[in-house]
Amino acid sequence: MREVVGRRALLRRLGLLCGLPWLSGCAAPLALPQAEPRPTPKVTVDAGASVYEMSAYADHYQLYFLDERAQPDTGQLWRPEAFADRIDVLPGLLAVATARYGFEVPLRVEVRQQAPVVSDASLSAWEHVAEASVAVPSGRLVVTGPLDDVARAPRLPLPPGTYRLRVHYAGLATASGPGDTEGDDHYLVLIWPALKVASAVLKRAPREYDGP
Repeated sequence: MREVVGRRALLRRLGLLCGLPWLSGCAAPLALPQAEPRPTPKVTVDAGASVYEMSAYADHYQLYFLDERAQPDTGQLWRPEAFADRIDVLPGLLAVATARYGFEVPLRVEVRQQAPVVSDASLSAWEHVAEASVAVPSGRLVVTGPLDDVARAPRLPLPPGTYRLRVHYAGLATASGPGDTEGDDHYLVLIWPALKVASAVLKRAPREYDGP
């Protein structure tokens, strides 16, 4: 029978936990490289929403939406309840648990002016839907992964403020084992201005592994 390996345990085996940019407890934090940023993904307008279609660089089963000026301690991520929810937050950071271990994952981001309506129709095409609040005082939201080149990662321009991010997950079972880098998982993130409130799960899918 195949051993089920927790994702945090897998990272320890690979010796990569101290490579995370803001992880506490490491003697030599990773220095962010100085490089030209990748261009902001092309934006289109659909029913009043600004829509970004992109391939986001996830790695170590995570994808980050990060305020450009934030320096969160990512060692505090993935408490047991957050792991079950597939989403976690720190000041200036929303972390999304991805189905595959890493590489490019398809991502659609829609920036809206008002909260989208939740209905059976809006949830039916997705396996898991969760949402949380994040402050973006810099007015630039970076889409990146734990070991991505943050200096070059794409930025989404937003008026400074607090936002709600609703993350939709599909194709989760297509990346089925520890270390998988291929799959058909894909994600939709809806963003709109809103006061900070507690994270919530609108539709839940089961988890296979015991930790990030």
